[in-house]
Amino acid sequence: MGRRIRGWRLVVMLAMLVVVTGVAAEVAFALTTGNGGTIRAVKVKTSTDLTPPATTDWTAVPGATATIETPEGQRALLVVRFTAESECSGAAGECRVRILVGPAETNPAAGTNFIWDTSDGTGVDAHAMDRSRSVGSGVHTIQVQYQVNAAGVAFILDDWSLTVERAEAT
Repeated sequence: MGRRIRGWRLVVMLAMLVVVTGVAAEVAFALTTGNGGTIRAVKVKTSTDLTPPATTDWTAVPGATATIETPEGQRALLVVRFTAESECSGAAGECRVRILVGPAETNPAAGTNFIWDTSDGTGVDAHAMDRSRSVGSGVHTIQVQYQVNAAGVAFILDDWSLTVERAEAT
């Protein structure tokens, strides 16, 4: 009987190893890293104004744009946070938010896979996001955009805050 129990333990341990290895491989595949040192600049913008309803096109959140400069010859890590109240209603659908640095989406660059809110109230919702991007020297424009995935979905934001930190790249 003792050998039988040990055999089952071995099977369970091997199964756990397969699961852990698979999860680790998936995490490693999707992992993006950035390292920063001393924070050298911080920009904050806030608004209590309701946004116009979002459309199916990515559109800038009014006022949720900031610029930050990285000195000549330096690299930086930009850490960007956006929080807001949101209302996503109407037809069944998804309400999305993304943050760009110049034309590039910040990391994790999820495209339309990051769902900020859903109109049915039962989906995966987020009302805050934390993103980053490594940049070279120059003036960088950070812009928050929003959209809906289908006509008939109503999406507005209110009481938002945008924070941009520039840290020395390490």
